[in-house]
Amino acid sequence: MKTKIIIIVAIFLVGNLLFAQKPDWVQKTPIDKINYIGIGFCEKKVDNSHLQTAKEIALKNLANDISVSISNESFLSSLESKNEFSQIYKDEIRTSTKADIEGYELIDTWEDENSYWVYFALNKERYNSLKAEKIKKANSIALDFLEKAKQEETENNIYLSLNLYIQTLISLEKYLNEPNKINFNGKEVFLSNESFTSLNTILSKLLIVPEKLHYIIGAYGSLEKTIEVTVNYNNIKQTQIPIIFKFGDEIYCTATDQNGNADYKPKLTKKNNANQIDIELDFNKLFNSENLSQIMKGLIKTLPIPKTNVTLETKSIPIIIESTESNLGNKLSTFYVEPILKEELSKSGFEFVEKKDAKYLIKINAASRQGSVTFEMFNSLGDIIISVIEIKTNAEIFKTSVNSIKGLDLDYEKAGIKALINAGQKIKTNFISELIDKIK
Repeated sequence: MKTKIIIIVAIFLVGNLLFAQKPDWVQKTPIDKINYIGIGFCEKKVDNSHLQTAKEIALKNLANDISVSISNESFLSSLESKNEFSQIYKDEIRTSTKADIEGYELIDTWEDENSYWVYFALNKERYNSLKAEKIKKANSIALDFLEKAKQEETENNIYLSLNLYIQTLISLEKYLNEPNKINFNGKEVFLSNESFTSLNTILSKLLIVPEKLHYIIGAYGSLEKTIEVTVNYNNIKQTQIPIIFKFGDEIYCTATDQNGNADYKPKLTKKNNANQIDIELDFNKLFNSENLSQIMKGLIKTLPIPKTNVTLETKSIPIIIESTESNLGNKLSTFYVEPILKEELSKSGFEFVEKKDAKYLIKINAASRQGSVTFEMFNSLGDIIISVIEIKTNAEIFKTSVNSIKGLDLDYEKAGIKALINAGQKIKTNFISELIDKIK
């Protein structure tokens, strides 16, 4: 019995001793001129998930050990905003390097009672050799896109050309810190720089030309004409170019048609009463930004955006109202119908002026008359005739009426006032839009 106890204790002591003897690489990351090093550790989990977690951490550290340097001949070094973008680039490249890394070896693992450690190494010479092959392949793909982009640009197919230049850069995005120098049409060019410069040149010459720079908003929020723009490059109209119209909170996306035109009719409301419409190239649609990496999204932000704007001016229509209102045959000094129509016309952009300055005269003839008595409630009836006259020609351009609109109250006089008000509301509800359409 004593012998068994001694054996168990010995095994326990030996186990603890083994766990306690941490290898040097656990205590301090080795300095290795031949290999990139990645070490990761994680607290142990019951489900053994610590094995995968430690591996991922080690690979991340391995990727971080691979420095991302920016060549003086590279595209990144030429960007004006290179400091900010270069940092974004380095961060993203480290992330993608972790995902793409290959050729690494498992050197060792170690664990104690609570934690698990893993040690990976990647031969620097092997890594550089694999990277050179990848750059060569990327340059070949990018060159194909560049040749096609140049051809489309020559033929003034700008939509295709822009997309092909972007595809050139997408092919090279992991190597924008490299020179990417190739022979193109008999001369040495830097692929990334050539593509980006071409993008800038096209976008700086791509013009969004409005048909008009100034538009008038008439009464009832009506626009005199749909806003139309043409997209030109070297005086040639361009099709398929995605455009954004921005009007207050409203954003309208469209694209130029086969004639190079795009149009927009803004929704004019009291809430959306901006006096300018901004028009610009829709980069998100043009380059399908949702599917781009953070590197490419950051790069696109440095490009010039072709844009323009048009202004809107609210121009009121001058009118005058002449009213005759009577209640049960008695002329009224306080009107009940006119204020109802005046309020609605005011909301719709009409301006009330002296007759000499007015373009239209609106005549209101409103009268009430006795009706009947039912269960001690008096019923009066309201009649209204409205006509609109163009002052310059003295021509009647609109006329309408409502008849026998009821009003109930404790006597005929009060009922007559109510009949006039109800008749005015009837005109407002059923005929005011038609009236405005005639004179706007």
